[in-house]
Amino acid sequence: MSRGYCGRIELAAEDDEMAVYWYAGENWNDPGEHQGSLLVLDGEIVLHKHCLAGLPGCPADLTALLESGDVHVMRPCTAECSLGMEPEALYFAKCLLRRVFETYQTTGSLPQNEAFTF
Repeated sequence: MSRGYCGRIELAAEDDEMAVYWYAGENWNDPGEHQGSLLVLDGEIVLHKHCLAGLPGCPADLTALLESGDVHVMRPCTAECSLGMEPEALYFAKCLLRRVFETYQTTGSLPQNEAFTF
């Protein structure tokens, strides 16, 4: 049985063309390894704002946005490696980006911060 995962993301910088988010995650299935890592936002994501224009239903196709470079994970957070997946799977980044896109579609602006717990 899974103990769960959590993550948080914060807007670090924004201009007319892009937004930079810092993020972190915790894998509670990996006891003691990364507990408290939510305090250190060691992952970095760059989001090019042109991909927000005319977004269809949410969540956006994050895999396509990552492959195209419209969203780029500059540095995966430490917890991405604790999942036993390839770092490219970017579980925490994708979960948090879904929250960012959902908030953007609801409010019309990028959120200052978001979080999840599963």
